[in-house]
Amino acid sequence: MNLGQDIRLAFRRIRRSPLFAISVIGTLALGVAAATSIYSVVDGVLLKPLPFPDSRALVRVTADYAAINLHDVGMSQPELDDYARRSGAFDAIAGIWPITANLTGSDRPERVEVLLASSNYFDMIGVPPALGRTFNERDEIPGIAPVAVISDGLWRRGFGGDPQILGRKLRIDEDVYEIIGVMPPSFRHPSLTLETDIEVWVTSGWKAAPFPAPGRSARFVASAIGRVKRGMSIEEARARLDNLAREFAREHPDEYPARLGWAPRVYPLASDLVAGVRPALLMLMGGVGFVLLIAISNISNLLLVRAVEREREVAIQRALGATRARIVSGLLVEGVVLSVVGGALGFVASLWGVDLLLRLVPERLPRMTEIQVDGRVFAFALLTSAAAGLLVALAPAVQSARADVVDRLRAAGRGADGGTRAHLRNALVLAQVAIAFVLVANAALLARSLWSLQVVDTGMTTDGLITARLWLPQPNEPSAGPYFTHEKRVVLIKGIVDRLRSSPEILRSGMATALPTTNDSGTVSFIVEGWTPDRRDFASATRVSVTPGYFPALGVRLVAGRLLEDTDNERAPRVVVINETLGRTYFGSDDPVGRRVRFVGRRGQIIDDLPWVTVVGVVRDVAEDGIDTPVRPQMYDSLWQVSNLNLAIVARGRSAPPPPSSLLAAAQAVDPNLPLYAMRTGEELVAAQLAQRRFATQLIQYLPAPRCSSRHSGFTASSRTA
Repeated sequence: MNLGQDIRLAFRRIRRSPLFAISVIGTLALGVAAATSIYSVVDGVLLKPLPFPDSRALVRVTADYAAINLHDVGMSQPELDDYARRSGAFDAIAGIWPITANLTGSDRPERVEVLLASSNYFDMIGVPPALGRTFNERDEIPGIAPVAVISDGLWRRGFGGDPQILGRKLRIDEDVYEIIGVMPPSFRHPSLTLETDIEVWVTSGWKAAPFPAPGRSARFVASAIGRVKRGMSIEEARARLDNLAREFAREHPDEYPARLGWAPRVYPLASDLVAGVRPALLMLMGGVGFVLLIAISNISNLLLVRAVEREREVAIQRALGATRARIVSGLLVEGVVLSVVGGALGFVASLWGVDLLLRLVPERLPRMTEIQVDGRVFAFALLTSAAAGLLVALAPAVQSARADVVDRLRAAGRGADGGTRAHLRNALVLAQVAIAFVLVANAALLARSLWSLQVVDTGMTTDGLITARLWLPQPNEPSAGPYFTHEKRVVLIKGIVDRLRSSPEILRSGMATALPTTNDSGTVSFIVEGWTPDRRDFASATRVSVTPGYFPALGVRLVAGRLLEDTDNERAPRVVVINETLGRTYFGSDDPVGRRVRFVGRRGQIIDDLPWVTVVGVVRDVAEDGIDTPVRPQMYDSLWQVSNLNLAIVARGRSAPPPPSSLLAAAQAVDPNLPLYAMRTGEELVAAQLAQRRFATQLIQYLPAPRCSSRHSGFTASSRTA
């Protein structure tokens, strides 16, 4: 009965003071909207279980060379078999290997992500297809089975949502596969991918071509997904794999030498998937929590000020016989009513806030499709509002009910302000200033970090630049591929380069085996001519093969010697261009131009049959590994002399980046089935390195900034968050 009266009385008081109510409700609505919006991201990415049956039992299994600090070395096919048969830790385990491949047979050729997986992959995860079937025992063969399951997105995009899709053929890197199933729209591969979502699933037994013969040291399987035995904890599963590792070391000492420290690793699948973004999201949730605390402190201060104005009213209630508990409950209800109204408005505002966040999040944010405003988010907003209501009203209510009635009436008559209340308001203002200072400091640090990276000298000119990637197809029988030999690759590359040069929209162009900032370069070891043969501390460098037009297209400046030329072909002596860091590291103050190097074999042996390679030029350092990574020694081979299947195009327009169609036309004029992908301007190429930092900084910038203020407290203070 009293509660109903308190609620009616609270609304009556709110109507009598509309400006006060608007201030309180608006301040809290901003805080709740910010907290709810960020919580929706944290909940969708970090807190929700994966959308699979008993998903907490799903784990990722890999291995480390702990003694040499080398992580995620994958596993061999015999190890995968032993995990399933001997460990006693899993109800099921499936090897996985994400790759990218050229897809033809749909409406247009494109580059897609493909997952090679054991045949029990879908059954273990527990998600049936929307159409057709997934893999079963009929698909279990030593090599790769000629069947494929495709995503709903690929089905609609590449095949127009054809309901008769089952049985149709598609080509993946020149190999033909029959489509046997389509997955539901909501299904996503529950582990890390290379760049985008998995679009095609194929199955393999990992025991025959194109894979090497089974051997414990042939750890080509990237990792595995396992379902821990029912009733067993992940810690127990780890212990069983540790025991199995000790058995491996006893049974195969040559394959598991102690100097490498091989050790299996087991990670909960949900936390492993988001490990890279967890710290940033938790930091942002903490930041918005601080903003909400500022809002609560601000409202508490307003209520304390309002309590001064209502002292006579409270005193009269006490004089008429109202108990302290009755007065406190009435004031608490008023605070909760204000907070619930503010929380409801904040929840509605969070619907737009989530849409804004989804436009800001990086493309590679895991589980992004699971971010939504649902019952969990509504419950969070409701609990946050209710808790905020109790917090903002508690101190004013208790303070109003504590003083003596006679003293209250006398003080109210003089308009005095109680010292205790003034001290409490001062403390609240100080708390607001302190919290705001923490937010401003963190925002400043984030902004400074982002700015520092944005002004890093990448060694190239991004204005007017566009880049694209392409990967030449490699079928399951590599020797049958159209670009298996270096000579065939050179014919293709020269054809593309010639068409790029003749395009009226392109000023300069070139090709390479890796793009700057992508950390996609290979690594080689070498010796320098003049070193003693027994020297074991070999030099090392990252390595990219480029065409002669590559450096002019990027705007990379020559420091010494000359750049690569068209005459540096397969018939000419081998040459390289190096960066400044390599010159300083291995040649010191000597001029490296004209010096010769020889590459070292994979096992560190010097092979006399390998030719000496002459350094013909030195160029400025380029941020090949990323803008936040120190530049390493770098070598540039001629693509006419050294090539592989991984290629990229760089082109500079006359006044602006050339249109992507000009690059696509040049490539498909030579091979119509060759897709280009990851087309980015120079600015976008660099910006991709800053996506997560920019996301964090933008979120802090968008946080509401409730004003901190105090009336009748002896001083005033105000602060804004960044």
